[in-house]
Parts: sequence; C-alpha cells; structure tokens
Amino acid sequence: MTRPITAILLAGRIRPSPLREALDIPVLCLPMGRRGSLLDAWLRVLATVPNLTEVQVVVNTPADAEAVRTAAASTSALIAAGVALRVIAEPAAWRGAGGLVRDVSFSVDPKSVVLVCEAKRLPPSTLTPMIEAFQCTPDIAGVVGVCGRDEPAGIYAFAQESLQLVPRIGYYDLKEQFLPAMAKAHHRVITAKLADAVHRIRDLDSYLLAVRQSMTIAGTDRACIRIAPRASVSGSAVLDGTCVVEHGAVVEDGAVVHDSVILWGATVGGGSVVSGSVIGPLAGVEPRSRVIRSIITRGMPQLMPIMSETSRASSEERPPW
Repeated sequence: MTRPITAILLAGRIRPSPLREALDIPVLCLPMGRRGSLLDAWLRVLATVPNLTEVQVVVNTPADAEAVRTAAASTSALIAAGVALRVIAEPAAWRGAGGLVRDVSFSVDPKSVVLVCEAKRLPPSTLTPMIEAFQCTPDIAGVVGVCGRDEPAGIYAFAQESLQLVPRIGYYDLKEQFLPAMAKAHHRVITAKLADAVHRIRDLDSYLLAVRQSMTIAGTDRACIRIAPRASVSGSAVLDGTCVVEHGAVVEDGAVVHDSVILWGATVGGGSVVSGSVIGPLAGVEPRSRVIRSIITRGMPQLMPIMSETSRASSEERPPW
C-alpha cells in the first residue's frame, strides 16, 4: 500500500554540540558539498522521496528557527517537488526524540509514514531502500536505516499510528524506549541498508570529515575546492585539499588554505597558513600567522583548538572555553 510521507528533521539537542557552541551557528546552516548547506543537502535528498507531503525541521530555539528559515529560503528542491516546509522550535522541553516526534506528528494523517532523520549527519545519497522496504513489506510498523555493519544511520520510518505508543507527557527516547516498546507491542520493525557510513557532525574533526566526504568526486579520491561567486581569493594564494570559501570571504596574497572552511565575510590575512580549521563568519586571521586544527571566531583568541570527542575524553585538563 502506498502511504503519504511526512519527514521530520531533528536538528536540536538538549545540549548543543561543541561545533554549535563554538560557531554559534546552527549546524544545518553550515556549508556542505559542492553547493549549498547541510540543510540543502537534506532537502535535495528528501525531494526525491515519493509521496512526500511535508518536511518539518525541528530546532532548539526560535533564533535557530529563524536562521534555518532564512537558509531554507534559498533552496528550490522542495518547492519544485510541491512539498510544504515548516521550521519550528521544539514545542516542549525535555521530551526526548521519541516524545518530540510524537508531539510534532500528532496531527499527521494516521495512514501516513513518519520519516525521522537526525539532521546533524551527512545524508545518504538516497532513501529509496528504506521507503521501498516500508511500502513493499506487509504488516510493517517501522524501518530502521542502517549503515556499515548494521550500525544505526540515524534515519527511521514509522507508521504514524505506532507513535501512539509514546506517552503524551515526559521524557521518551527514540532508540532506548520507543523501539523496545514497539517490539513489546508486536509492531514489526525491520532494517534497510542505506550506505557504508553516515557521518555524524559534532565537532571540528567530524565536520571537516563530512565536508570532505560530501565534496569528494564520486568514484575517485580527488577532493574538490568550492569558492563562492562573491568570495575574493588572491591569485597568489594557494588552496589545497578540500576547501570551502564562502561568499564575502577574502583570502589575501600568499595565504595557504588547506582542508579548511572559510565562512562568510571572514578574512585570511596575507602570508598566513590555515590548515584543518574553520574560520567563522566575519572572523579574521592575522597576516603571517598559523591556524592549525582550530576554530576561529570573532572576539575569540587566535589558535584556540576545538578538540574532537576522542581527544576531549582523553584530556585531563578542562578546555579554556
């Protein structure tokens, strides 16, 4: 049976990720791939889903909702597909992913499929295996998207009526509580392989890895350099590896940028070297300085590193931020 589909992009968390805290920008608004933002990448994939009627993007705060709405206004993928888009702040605090999905899908047609995506991941190239598994398997109540060796990919599809198992009040996790409740209620759930890996974006290292994966030319190991039309890169500057230079950014004479992202309005001073780093909006790198594996933002001291989750866990010192 063919069912209408509502997609929910979960882009909020009880505690913001280190990347979100450092840059003060919703992760969905960061550049990804050879064009657009992480949000654009998700919307392009979702626009290919048959029978999709609506996409809801759920973020932490009204300020984040406004930023994501502004970013979404530049994409035409859903408009071309005739799909409605809503961006909302979480309607209730401390509900957990399961409770949140129930709350925002409560008014959805009971015959619908609710497609739930952890939006702070690099989207797979297609969701077709998941949709086909749901539409073609009799008496199915849910599909868990997996990658690699059956590792959860952060993408789920549920029959809307199954979400009635989620309590109306209180914290309720999606993986730890809702999926076991479905099994206990004999609601059939299967898995569908989506990709070899679906990268989760939390910190500097995982973001740059996702940028590299999304920009690598298919079938090769060759990386890509993306320079926005309104960026200014000196002819004597060197861009190497996977690099993104956003609109309004300036890379001055003799600067070297390697495997890094230069966000909108930032300046990389002449003769400086930036490697494995993100330069935040309107931030500046002083001429002839070195920025290695760091995030630089306006008003922050130069060369303040943002450690990965692994290096943070192994460090005995509290980081200065």
